[in-house]
Amino acid sequence: MEDRPQTVMREYLSINELASYTGVSVRTLRAWIKAGMPHYRIGRLLRIKRSEFDEWMKRFRVEEDEGAKLDAMVDEVLRDVGMHVAKRRARKSKGKR
Repeated sequence: MEDRPQTVMREYLSINELASYTGVSVRTLRAWIKAGMPHYRIGRLLRIKRSEFDEWMKRFRVEEDEGAKLDAMVDEVLRDVGMHVAKRRARKSKGKR
């Protein structure tokens, strides 16, 4: 049997490790920390618990249905605005005759 190095899944990540884990820049992660992302600071040492980060991220999950609902709402508003503009133009053109 071949010896393979084990990948250790650390529970607490540095900001650089979290950036690698998420594919998000360190700069963005620092902004998220300022905005309330859960983290731990001991002196200058900053750590983020992987499970707490994953749970925090769930708050921002967008379901496909929500995106479709938003698209429908935007379409409805644009139709209403378009109808309002068309009615105004029709009234203005009547007044010019």
